[in-house]
Amino acid sequence: MKRFTLILASLFYIMVISAQTQADKYISEGIKLHDQGKYREAIGMYQKALVEDPSSSSALYEIAVSKIGLKQYDESINYCKKVIKLNDRCVDQAYALIGNCYSAMGNEKKAIKIYKKGIKKCGKSISLCYNLACSYYNLNDNENTLKMLMQSIEINYRYIPSHYLLGCLMARMEKKTQSILCFHYYLLNDPNSRRAQIAYTLLKRQFVIPTEKDKKTGEVSLSLSQKSLTENSEFATADMMINLYAISKYEEKNENKTDSELFIENTENYFKLLGELRSEDNKNLWWNFYIPIFYKIACSPFIDVYCKYISISSDEEALKWLNEHPEKLNSFSNWFNTEHADND
Repeated sequence: MKRFTLILASLFYIMVISAQTQADKYISEGIKLHDQGKYREAIGMYQKALVEDPSSSSALYEIAVSKIGLKQYDESINYCKKVIKLNDRCVDQAYALIGNCYSAMGNEKKAIKIYKKGIKKCGKSISLCYNLACSYYNLNDNENTLKMLMQSIEINYRYIPSHYLLGCLMARMEKKTQSILCFHYYLLNDPNSRRAQIAYTLLKRQFVIPTEKDKKTGEVSLSLSQKSLTENSEFATADMMINLYAISKYEEKNENKTDSELFIENTENYFKLLGELRSEDNKNLWWNFYIPIFYKIACSPFIDVYCKYISISSDEEALKWLNEHPEKLNSFSNWFNTEHADND
């Protein structure tokens, strides 16, 4: 079963630091070593920081992070408890890290208790809500996973791992349109990473429908999942169109088109359909957040550039094309940032 865990970002880099002390400099050096996978050396730097400032929550937290890199989960938990006891900064992240340790040790129920305890003390934060969603996902608790992911996105829609996990959840629940929207948004923000490769594969998989070909007539028929259509009535029309796009590659007019060309064509048509289906009565994340973004892209002159851009983790030809036409990517970027400047 695919497991989801906390993406460990260094808290030190996201804090506003007015002036670096010697302890700060040691922490900065430790983070560089950690990012190189030199966890023991990193811990050595953090311990030097603690000599300079014994009550540095940041140094204690970073040691806990590097202890996870060494799979020393019990020690990581002990350092997190020191952070919590100081009650200065990093407290919600410390609770999240403790929960992540229990998750890594296979104790998701204990992890959930820790995340909830952190939320009770610190309030809802992105690290606690997202990681609580991960644990629920690992336990196949779809309802609570969805609940916490929606809260995570409401807290900070820019935290793109939430969109990725939501896409995985929707795919597991056979909600094709919702999963496609999530994966597109993730890839729009992170097109070239290991996780992007997985997201792109899962995105393309939503357009793969079981088919049967008649040996005599050559006609292709769909093998549809009634569950996906009946339980996703909000997007029944869009889901049906996905099925039709899946078999369109067998049509004579599309015989000589590449997979990339069909992907661009189907993506444009699909997003335009969703935009046309949208009404004032539709008021949720799907209709009010995702669909307006992609409807604008579909109606723009940059749909081909966009499709190539989100494919670069898996499509060498797309990457090559973008490298040869940097001005087109710049034009798309400038257009997109202008279009969405008012949404920030």
